[in-house]
Amino acid sequence: LGPMPGYHTAKQKLLVRAVALVGRELLAAKMRVSPTQLDALASGESEMSDGKLIRLSEILDEYAKE
Repeated sequence: LGPMPGYHTAKQKLLVRAVALVGRELLAAKMRVSPTQLDALASGESEMSDGKLIRLSEILDEYAKE
């Protein structure tokens, strides 16, 4: 069962907000994925691993401290 149109998981919502904060290219680089892979994660085409979620939280924590 693939992603449902209009449905966004908490991970997807968090990633979309992070893209808005950090920028697509920079966030992709910091998460060690290609921008295309980042788009797939944000759209739900690919599932975000726990490791990538942890990395995302570390990136957001860096920005929270600025």
